[in-house]
Amino acid sequence: MITPQRLLVVQLADIGDLVLSTPALAALRAAHPTAHLALLTTTHAAPLVQDAGLVDEVLLFDKHAFDSLSALARPHNLRRAVALALRLRRGGYDTLLFFHHFSTRRGALKFRALAWSAGAPQRIGLDNGHVSFLTHALPDTGFGARHQAAYWLELAALTGADARPRPAQIQVGTTPLPPTSKQRIAIHVGSGGYSTVGNQNALPRWRINWRRRTTPRSSWWGRRETTQTRCYPP
Repeated sequence: MITPQRLLVVQLADIGDLVLSTPALAALRAAHPTAHLALLTTTHAAPLVQDAGLVDEVLLFDKHAFDSLSALARPHNLRRAVALALRLRRGGYDTLLFFHHFSTRRGALKFRALAWSAGAPQRIGLDNGHVSFLTHALPDTGFGARHQAAYWLELAALTGADARPRPAQIQVGTTPLPPTSKQRIAIHVGSGGYSTVGNQNALPRWRINWRRRTTPRSSWWGRRETTQTRCYPP
């Protein structure tokens, strides 16, 4: 493996996934202090690292606009895809790191297209037996088999970074809230959809149960009203 000079990390999942990627980003930054380190991520997750000092460049990608061929065929989305491909190619990256599980065939095709667009000679990621565009890979033992942060640290280690555990690093801001005399409570009702797959030790998640009820009164057009209510656990 050549010593990376221009690295691009691809992390297109949700906010929590990017948080769990920051230890690996910090390890890459420490191992390659003079290299250009870029991150391709989603618009809603980018503020977490925008001014955290972990990367030199943040590229934005709207993954939902390219989730299907029909969406890609729309002229607006097609222009955006071409513009991103050209920007990645102009980046001159020599190393790509995919902080993702290639769980679906459609998703793997999307990442293959990103790899082709960037043209990097070194492409690093997890191998579940269904991807062939990686040049350096570690076995993917599945969601929940290992901590996500550990997966990405070990991928970073393939470039010479330190894979030892380290804390997450994010940019924390403040948002003013209107004054109130009541106590505020923040509730996290669950994590990603794959967090419990094959993981018997996953934390319990709160389910939203939909129940139908018929009101005792009739509506103005003569039929009884049926509504749905969300029922949460106590």
